[in-house]
Amino acid sequence: MHCGDAARSRPASRACAVVRSFATKPACASWLAAHGADLLSAACFKPAHELFVYAGKNARQNRILLAADEAVRLAALDDAACALFLARKFASSRSIDPESRSRMLLVASCLGDDEDRRRAESVAAEFAARAKVGGSIAPAAAFSLVAAQVGKGVMPLAEAWGELASRGAPDGPLVFAAAMVFWALAQKKTPGFASPEDARAVERVALWACDLAARTPSVAMSWQCAFLVVSLSRAVEEGSLPTRFSPAADALAAARAIEAARFTECAAHRRDSLREERARAERERSSRDRYEARPIRSETPGAPGSSAPILYVRLLGGLDVRIGEQQVDMQAFSRQKTKTLLALLVLARGRELSRERLLETLWPDSPHGCAIKNFYSVWSQLKRGLDYEGTCPYLLRDQGGVRLDARLLRSDVAELDSICRALSFGEIDLDRWRDHLEAIDGSYSGDLLPSESVNDDIAAARRRLRINLVDSLVCASGRLLESGEPRAALWFAREAAGRDRSREDACAALMEAQLGAGQRAAAIDTYLSCRRYLVEELGIDPSPSIVALYRSAVEAEEALE
Repeated sequence: MHCGDAARSRPASRACAVVRSFATKPACASWLAAHGADLLSAACFKPAHELFVYAGKNARQNRILLAADEAVRLAALDDAACALFLARKFASSRSIDPESRSRMLLVASCLGDDEDRRRAESVAAEFAARAKVGGSIAPAAAFSLVAAQVGKGVMPLAEAWGELASRGAPDGPLVFAAAMVFWALAQKKTPGFASPEDARAVERVALWACDLAARTPSVAMSWQCAFLVVSLSRAVEEGSLPTRFSPAADALAAARAIEAARFTECAAHRRDSLREERARAERERSSRDRYEARPIRSETPGAPGSSAPILYVRLLGGLDVRIGEQQVDMQAFSRQKTKTLLALLVLARGRELSRERLLETLWPDSPHGCAIKNFYSVWSQLKRGLDYEGTCPYLLRDQGGVRLDARLLRSDVAELDSICRALSFGEIDLDRWRDHLEAIDGSYSGDLLPSESVNDDIAAARRRLRINLVDSLVCASGRLLESGEPRAALWFAREAAGRDRSREDACAALMEAQLGAGQRAAAIDTYLSCRRYLVEELGIDPSPSIVALYRSAVEAEEALE
């Protein structure tokens, strides 16, 4: 399934519509997994994305493959935040296949930060260590090699392309590596190369790209090839490459038509996303507690609840702040006290915090006058960091207290609490709970604000989060075991026991799940490890309940003998 202009994407779009109309959700997901690569080549992004949301988001089979294709589609739709979230979430999954993981890493490297690129470099090094010197390179290793060089400049990308070409890499990573070379080249402020060898290396890539464009019929040009041709043309237009490397006119016209169709889909996707966000915000406003306290005044009168976008704060694993889809400049949070104040306000979830209490928490050993001066200095820096169009609609201040506007606030801590409540009290849903477990193991795996090591309130909140999470995992394991799902119970119990070795109930839950799954030897080993830790580290004996579990496992073994 290929296309050379906007019209050629229509059959793919119609195919998505027909499948959605006449097939069941599992069948839709299977079809999308089987044809995902064809739909990407045909520049069919938005219809395929809508089909993924309809049927593939909670699919039991082909979940990783579907997610890998969806991350690329979202990136093509300029939905960087969602693409990056999906790529980071699944790139760290334990069950992901190498090729899907490498594609996730490539998306994360292109859209993410230095940490994402370091992760890609680590994976590329693993592939290199396992590969035969000079041998052919698999798609997974090829994509990882490109991902490891993203953000390093023109020459590292050109060298990566040269290595891929010399080792017979597939067209997919070769095309993308070449496109990234020209894209990086067009970004250079001063055209030119450091040496003649560098110029020749890039020109070899350009010659290959020109030859590929000439050999590809305009009506059969894929989206990936179109991206390459447009990037090459832009590098020539910027003066970074000689005009002799300009793509053929018909190839460039076909590529630009594909890009124009992509831009149209991007605009439609942005409109739909904005409409959904507004509808979600309206539902949340309409469902607020009718007895909610009257809001205190804002730093900017009239701002709360207006058109300001959502403030999203990530505290688990480190501080990250976004206003809408825009990453906030973290330089505004360079002071630890600013980070801590924001974290305390986020943890309060819109409840008012007394200024005096904050002074005591943040500056316990300072004179009152100095503490007040410090507070207003940090408060001013926090306002600047959360600036939106010259105002700060998120911070609310009264004479004696401060808070964040809960209507405009989202956080990963609140999301994790919601997951914990669902596991403890919600209806058992294996598909959704599996997603919850992956999120706990991925996005929510870090500690609360690790940089804060002295604040007692943050330390207490950190402990509460750990305890609540393990409580929920233990509860979920028991509920799954009672409902006849011992294998699923095993995963939750393992996660709980791995997070806190001192929790005897987590070890007991793991033993019960292992016994339910027929893993008696593993249950005995779990008990012995738990007993050793309790005796050697805590100086206490195991409780009678876990000893009884151990005896039942031993007796079962003896009965089998």
